[in-house]
Amino acid sequence: MPFALFHHFPDITVRKDGERYIADYVCNFEGSTATIHAVITGDFESTYHVESKVLYNPPVAAMKESTSVVEGKWLGPCKPSQQAGDIIPPLGHKP
Repeated sequence: MPFALFHHFPDITVRKDGERYIADYVCNFEGSTATIHAVITGDFESTYHVESKVLYNPPVAAMKESTSVVEGKWLGPCKPSQQAGDIIPPLGHKP
């Protein structure tokens, strides 16, 4: 399973559905229950794509739900100042 982050969510359910993974989990966030559904696709060697939807009950800061899309792709070998897993934002500097 290529998703090392999932160990942080003890009640997560991940299942393979054809060429994609479906993840569903529930966690508590700022006094609200967040129910998350994510669909993960890609070849997981050089690309991945995640679409997720979160429902908050009760709403957090008047927000009932949120959605996100994350794209990842291998751009080439790390530069000397980088390590595997570093995220470089559009302006080009590491946080």
